[in-house]
Amino acid sequence: MSQKILFSVLVIISLLFIALYPGTYSVLQGTHTILNISSPANDVTCTSCHSKIAAEFNNSTYHTSLSCEDCHRNPNIQTVAYDNGTTVPGEEAHAAVKPRCLDCHSKTSITLANGSVVAVAKADAFGDAGYGSDYSAHKKFVQDALNFDIGVGENEACLSCHTDFKVQIKFTRPLYYDFTVDASWNVVVNSYGVDNTTTVFKDGSGSKHIWKPLNQIKCEDCHTDVWSAINHTESSLNGETPNSSHVIWYWQGTRPQPRQAPIHDISYIGTAYGNISDYCLSSCHNPTIASGAPPLELNETVHVARRLSCYSCHTNSYTFTVLDKTSGNPATPTWPNSDTGDMDNFDVNVFNIPLSIHADTCISCKRAGAPSSGDFRTYSEPNNTVYYNNNLV
Repeated sequence: MSQKILFSVLVIISLLFIALYPGTYSVLQGTHTILNISSPANDVTCTSCHSKIAAEFNNSTYHTSLSCEDCHRNPNIQTVAYDNGTTVPGEEAHAAVKPRCLDCHSKTSITLANGSVVAVAKADAFGDAGYGSDYSAHKKFVQDALNFDIGVGENEACLSCHTDFKVQIKFTRPLYYDFTVDASWNVVVNSYGVDNTTTVFKDGSGSKHIWKPLNQIKCEDCHTDVWSAINHTESSLNGETPNSSHVIWYWQGTRPQPRQAPIHDISYIGTAYGNISDYCLSSCHNPTIASGAPPLELNETVHVARRLSCYSCHTNSYTFTVLDKTSGNPATPTWPNSDTGDMDNFDVNVFNIPLSIHADTCISCKRAGAPSSGDFRTYSEPNNTVYYNNNLV
């Protein structure tokens, strides 16, 4: 009897609900509300599902004025599908396209989804055919990104530096290099050590839509092993302690101070150099040419950083000056000039060996007291230990 009473009560409540709220009722509200998407404009509010990305843009320096459609559904850049037949249907553009960064940043201007034309920053070198010059330090990283499956095209490389993306990078180098400098200043590479892998973690929020200003991109975030080598404080056997052992080292012996050019001196970070990245670029990896005709690696257009050698600056083969930020004046990179041939051809001979060993020849000779010949074993970053004729120097 009680079950019949309960059933009757439920029926009455249901009838009252229908009377008070006429029309079809669904427990999944909105499932039968179909938007009209026949117009060229987007009728779907992307941020209703992607609120996290909308919040990321609030913390971004760039792209904040763009709509979702400008990147992900732009008929002026991508092939997108509409149901009214105004454009050619796209193969994979169901609502949104996964864009390549270089869809826009290989140009100097683009047309937005609404038809307006705006200027964009072209990615130096990487926006050119073949990603530009081989002297761009990160060109291989961009090329290798084509084989990654996290993003589209080269995007992983772009995101790694320009956003708050988290990155794990493994740098693999020979543990050491064995080479000989003979009495005629020829360099012969004898052997390589086993592979030594350094794993670097670049931390971040993981966001792909927080775009950083250039002054917030830090070389040391990815190159912590190099930065560790730069700060290497192991003293040489005669008791001298370097202030940088990536690329440069004090001359051993009794030469008068200063034994290291200020342009390479990390103690100028915070004064002449605004930060570590400014030091890395201005002192070596993208110096400002003040005058003259430098070699191609210092002259061709690259993306931020140059892949170069100590002998790109310190050479008798070219005549030019670079801006020395420590003094604010142009300076000619030093190189011993001798009519007797002492080292005159070394900057030419050294280009016959792999670029990765060039800096090690400088470090090794400086630590050994600039001998005219001998056998060296030099360990790669972040170690930088050097042996000369089997003795630690």
